[in-house]
Amino acid sequence: MSKVISTNQISANKFVVNYLVDADEFAKIKESAIDELVKEVKVDGFRKGKAPREKALEKLDPAKIESVILDKTFKVHEKPAVEAGLEEIAKKGRVNLQITLGVEDGATREREDGSFQFQLVFHLMPEIDLSKIPTIKIREVEPKEIPGRPELVDFIATERDKIFCNYNRYEESDEPSKKFDQVVVDLVGQDGSKKVFTEKGTKVLLGLGLFLPEIEKNLTGVKRGNQLIFDVDFPTNYPNQNLAGKKIKITAEVRAVLVPQYSSLEEVFEKSKQSTELQKQFGSVEKLDEYLTNVYNAETNRRLDNIRQRLIINEVMKVVPDFEMDGNLITAEVERIFGELKKDAEKNKLTIGEAVARAFPVISSEVKDLSKISEEDTKKHLEKIVREEFKWSNILSFIYQQKVQDKPKPEDFEEVKKSAKKEPEKYGFTKETPKDQIDAIIVDRIVRQIAFSWIVSQILGNSTDKNSAGFSKEKQQEGSTKKPLNQNLKSNDNF
Repeated sequence: MSKVISTNQISANKFVVNYLVDADEFAKIKESAIDELVKEVKVDGFRKGKAPREKALEKLDPAKIESVILDKTFKVHEKPAVEAGLEEIAKKGRVNLQITLGVEDGATREREDGSFQFQLVFHLMPEIDLSKIPTIKIREVEPKEIPGRPELVDFIATERDKIFCNYNRYEESDEPSKKFDQVVVDLVGQDGSKKVFTEKGTKVLLGLGLFLPEIEKNLTGVKRGNQLIFDVDFPTNYPNQNLAGKKIKITAEVRAVLVPQYSSLEEVFEKSKQSTELQKQFGSVEKLDEYLTNVYNAETNRRLDNIRQRLIINEVMKVVPDFEMDGNLITAEVERIFGELKKDAEKNKLTIGEAVARAFPVISSEVKDLSKISEEDTKKHLEKIVREEFKWSNILSFIYQQKVQDKPKPEDFEEVKKSAKKEPEKYGFTKETPKDQIDAIIVDRIVRQIAFSWIVSQILGNSTDKNSAGFSKEKQQEGSTKKPLNQNLKSNDNF
């Protein structure tokens, strides 16, 4: 008789069920599987499925036979084995994360008496000690800590300049190019003797920092018909990987210089074709500064909240004791990431060190000379990153499963997933992102957001000064106020 023969917790977060399939029943499963496979085999001189069994078996891949037998066995016997495991896990008050087939030390095999034994491994959610989270104190964060944050006056001036240029009317001029002019230019970039890009009719708007400083500098003071050659040092974080971190020689041929026809922002608001749109959005030039100030303050608060969040994450990672994590999963993830780095290096003719520098700036800060980093050392640094991410992910999953009381309903998740697939860009995806990938990422974002809100509520809820952590009012309310699930699933970057 087929049955569970043993259950056992083999480590802090692993529970196994060993199940035995009776020899007679397993023999019938094997015969059924082989009969199905033989019917699909085509042997020369015989109609499909009509060849002698022995000849058909010679054509079959043993691995295929084994796979079909396993599938048929699990189809019949997996359910009682799973139910037995989940029942025992529930008695222990634990939560199962996933189930895999145990294959170590012959855990899954055909036995000498013809019976078949298989092992299911239940990977349990770690038991995580959160008791010290309420003791966390977060220091006050100051606006000067925001990287790249301009002063308010500079932010307003830049935004006013953008509006002035974007809504202006441009016409050709024979005068040398200057600030706020558009230079229409053909560009050819070369890395040594290799041509790396060709751009025809590119409009370079001067004075707004939309292009690299060296490009704007060299295209200032030029006229139609000018040809010039200059070098540009592309930063290591430049989006185009073929140019990042390289000195590129650029040949430029100026096709035209376009100058703005309205001389002031007031004139743009009054005469621009989009004047109605401008007035509807901003009201008037007089009210524009007030509008931009509000944008600036809102973005400052968002950035400050992000810094506080990072501080909280760092503190949580410190106060929550380490717990057992699946080493095989960590190793597999490290190998996957390293494989991607190798592909990137080969594709863009980089060293592993250069690929690491672009993908993981944190490693760059820890290693003096990445050009000499070995495969072994690279994997050690990756393992540290993966372990930290796995720990943080497990903490959030544990909080969501065990601590969050008011969880979203399935239909709430479906509503957000539907919205994300309808307007993927709104959620930080592209139109090409697979829908199943969007579903998985959206669910993960929601779970993380809700779990993090619980952490914030614990820190603020146990403080004598409810604003001691410095969070904005919206952030303070996250722990107790139910909000639309799609809120904050994508952030903007205005600085």
